[in-house]
Amino acid sequence: MSSMFEYCSNLISLDITSFNTSSTKRMDRMFFRCSQLTSLNITSFDTSSVTDMTNIFFYCLKLANINVSNFNTSSVKSMFYMFQDCQSLTSLDLSNFDVSKVTDFRKMFERCYSLKYLNIFNFVTSSSFSQSFDNIFNGMNNHKFQYCLK
Repeated sequence: MSSMFEYCSNLISLDITSFNTSSTKRMDRMFFRCSQLTSLNITSFDTSSVTDMTNIFFYCLKLANINVSNFNTSSVKSMFYMFQDCQSLTSLDLSNFDVSKVTDFRKMFERCYSLKYLNIFNFVTSSSFSQSFDNIFNGMNNHKFQYCLK
């Protein structure tokens, strides 16, 4: 599923609830630069085998809501640029994310200008390298947001 909808800049909504993602290993760049996307239902995704979520929602400028509460991220190793430039996103709950194997979070929330609430309460990052957090909140320094962090 890597790069599956990449550069679908005219795509506004997408029904992919029937996708079987149980054996999917890579979802990197899946919705990369889907700049007009406003509606996306991914609640049926089985992400238990996914190892790469790099750039999955990169530059989804108009996507105001992303429900990833069902994501099983226990196998994921890379999340860099995951939500970068999701400029309409106001709230994000990642409290269910198991990030124990993730080694790269770089620029994960960069330029998420509208993000006011971020729950990363259960992030346990023992396997992460210190540089893997470079610019994780870059471009948000003038914006106030509430986050939950353990």
